[in-house]
Amino acid sequence: MRRLNLGFALLLLVVAILIVAPTAVFWKLWGVEAVLHHWIWVAYLACLTVLGTVLVLTARVKPGQPDQVNRGPRRRLRLGFAAFGLVAAILVIAPTAAFGNIFGLDAVVAYWVSVALLVLMTFFGLFLIFTDKSRAGQNS
Repeated sequence: MRRLNLGFALLLLVVAILIVAPTAVFWKLWGVEAVLHHWIWVAYLACLTVLGTVLVLTARVKPGQPDQVNRGPRRRLRLGFAAFGLVAAILVIAPTAAFGNIFGLDAVVAYWVSVALLVLMTFFGLFLIFTDKSRAGQNS
């Protein structure tokens, strides 16, 4: 299997874990209303992530040009990275506070271990995708 396919499979696994696990827990503990609130937040964070990705990928900063030329693209980069930062802050602060208040310190530690594992899986998946030799026109 090519590195590209392995990377996408790993990222798909991360997304599945981030969606399925909280849905099952919310359904079991608090019912349908909590699941609906969770999916609304998932949709909001997905839209914010897509917006940040589009802003970052479409910003065309021209090196060596005066600041007047690069003002718009630099603003797009800042807004894109601000969107990523907001998503990261929501994914870190909100569950930490909720788990700490509801379940205690053990749940917070377990959450941080799972976050570290998911971040590691995400970076490894991106590494596999971006270092795939078939993207450069070579056989892998």
